[in-house]
Order: sequence, then C-alpha cells, then structure tokens
Amino acid sequence: MSKENQIELNLIEQLKGLKYIHRPDIVDRKTLELNFKAKFEELNRVHLTDNEFLRLERNHSVRCV
Repeated sequence: MSKENQIELNLIEQLKGLKYIHRPDIVDRKTLELNFKAKFEELNRVHLTDNEFLRLERNHSVRCV
C-alpha cells in the first residue's frame, strides 16, 4: 500500500469518527457532481437540465477541486 493510499484511508477513518458517512460509490469528480445535483434537486424539489446545472456551478462556485 502506498503512503498516499494510507493517508487517504486514515483521513476516511478520521472523518467517520466525526460522523461523516463514507460513500465508496463516489470515486471521482463526475460521481461527486452527479450526487450533488441529485441531492440539490431533491432538497429543492426541482429538476435541473444539464445547462442549468452548469450555470449553477459557474455562478455559485459549486465546482469541486
């Protein structure tokens, strides 16, 4: 196991200790954005087109690093 991998696993364990939920299905930026879009739509009871979501990202600094 690489040092980077070990650091990542340690961080996940620390976050779990703070009651964060580890989501192994979110593995990259694309799945993170899809999850954010789904939760945003659910909480706001709206459906965003892809263009609307892109505007939301640009106008509100939603983009993940």
